Amino acid sequence: MILGTGDLSLQKTAIHIVRADQGVFDVLHEERFDCGSGCDVERFWRAAVRIRRLFREYAVEDVAFEGFAHGAKGSSILQMAGLGYIVRLAMWHHGRGYWDVAPPSLKKIVTGKGNAPKELMIREVYRRWQYEAADNNDADSYGLARGLAGHHLGHARKSDGEAWKKAVRIEGRPGGWA
Repeated sequence: MILGTGDLSLQKTAIHIVRADQGVFDVLHEERFDCGSGCDVERFWRAAVRIRRLFREYAVEDVAFEGFAHGAKGSSILQMAGLGYIVRLAMWHHGRGYWDVAPPSLKKIVTGKGNAPKELMIREVYRRWQYEAADNNDADSYGLARGLAGHHLGHARKSDGEAWKKAVRIEGRPGGWA
């Protein structure tokens, strides 16, 4: 099964595309990119098109994004929401359903604790899977890929299953990849 995951960020969006089958977990593509500058709508749309093209190129079968941090503060919160919704709209519009995994659920999947700090996420991704994340967004996207693989293959720990119950599944618009 080919899976795609992402941690969307204004400066360091992280995307992972992996193959997950019984006994196999291979990273097919990993990418980190800056959404650029200029008009928010245009740069967010470029990010959405880039992600959609990657997922289509690799024939991704299921997708998960880290959900919104509802307690986040700061001047960029509205831009983060804009980026997140434009990417999700593009997935939906092109018939691609996706999972929205809240940050505490992702943290629980990776560390076993829903309130783990970013530094622990990076450390646990390395400890559990020997993946050297470039930053916290990279760790989140990779951890999400591992979690989604475990969810599909039935290898999830009990606490992972509880976290997936809180994830929201959004079905894509009928019509598949356009």
